[in-house]
Amino acid sequence: QQQHHIEVRSKLRPRASKETIEFRNFSTPTILESFEAIVLFSLIHESPGLKGIELSHTTIDILCADKLASALQSNTTRLTALHLTDAALSPQAFRVICAALTSNEALSELSLVSCSLGDHSISVLSDLLTANRGLTKLNLSDNGITDFGAVKLASALTTNPTVTTVVMRQNNLTIQGKAVLEQCRKALSPVAFTFD
Repeated sequence: QQQHHIEVRSKLRPRASKETIEFRNFSTPTILESFEAIVLFSLIHESPGLKGIELSHTTIDILCADKLASALQSNTTRLTALHLTDAALSPQAFRVICAALTSNEALSELSLVSCSLGDHSISVLSDLLTANRGLTKLNLSDNGITDFGAVKLASALTTNPTVTTVVMRQNNLTIQGKAVLEQCRKALSPVAFTFD
């Protein structure tokens, strides 16, 4: 166990040139073990030059989400980007992560591509966007979001002055849903949406 712990720590340690921790497996989804989560997220505090975490094709259970949330709740880190591309997130895990980000003003980029969020997760995301004052870029591509979710998202973005870019590729939006999003903050600083 100790040897495995050291190997994982070495594997996850970011290279200074990249300033990013990458934990991904493109062939098969990877379950992030609890001890790996502990190692991974302790590195957030130990690496002052760390700016990004990429957890692609990874299953993040509630225990791992708690560890991530603990790290994200601190504004003392320089972490500015969190990419959870194709991550398997339970509704509970997603809620925990979003709750941690409500008070985080350091993270500016959040990517949730292909996380199967659907419309049902937009309410949780809306609570985050209403409170957060750090995010500037949000990627929600390929999440099965419909016009119903777009209306809720638009409402949340109306109250958020910092988000400037939202990527919505490969969702289930009609022309009407796209229009609702594009009009949501015309009077204030506009949001640049990407749909295709």
